[in-house]
Amino acid sequence: MKKLLIGMISFFSVSCYSQTVYINGGISHSKLDLTYRAFNDEETKYEDALLGSSFFIGDEYLKQKNFSLSTEIGIYQAGGQYSSEELNKHMMFNSPSILRFKYFSINTCFNFNPLNKKFKLQFQAGPKLDFLIKKNDSIFSGNVQFGGLYRNVFGFITGLGIYYQLNKIQFGINGKYIIGEQKISKWIQIDRYGSTNYEGIQASHSTCIFNLSVGYNFKYTMHGHK
Repeated sequence: MKKLLIGMISFFSVSCYSQTVYINGGISHSKLDLTYRAFNDEETKYEDALLGSSFFIGDEYLKQKNFSLSTEIGIYQAGGQYSSEELNKHMMFNSPSILRFKYFSINTCFNFNPLNKKFKLQFQAGPKLDFLIKKNDSIFSGNVQFGGLYRNVFGFITGLGIYYQLNKIQFGINGKYIIGEQKISKWIQIDRYGSTNYEGIQASHSTCIFNLSVGYNFKYTMHGHK
């Protein structure tokens, strides 16, 4: 799949009429929905939102007057932390007060640009694929009944950006939102005799990403010459 993505980007970079290569950097705002279940009792943990970082490299291509495509690769952080109420309680299994996960993410979006002159307004939507590359999963793997975190997560994103074109340089700000809660762990059945009672940890996160952006506009013929 990685080879296919690299091939697609290389193809678009030499065959499209125009493209913009850009860098996005900023923060992520994530909220973790984590429920711990044991002996038919449930507790919700890590209810406060967590700020993290994000960094992406992107390529906007097949640019028409009001439409284009874009592909991005990068890293963002997600997770959650204990609320003040939770900190005053006994901490589950002496677990940390903050859970932070880092994902390597790939997304391809369809872009609608209703305003596309010196100022550009852009709406985005498309699929994404995340790979877990760094985790704090002690509460997931510290006991045999916990199933751990998903290593690969597929989902969808939507976004909004505002940009200013200064000759070949593009400056802007943009935000993206992972559509729906992204499930990262599930209940594990521990009864070997087929019981329908599930215990362990179920978790998902909802994340927004806010970035500053700088890009460079290229102009191409169909054969890849400027």
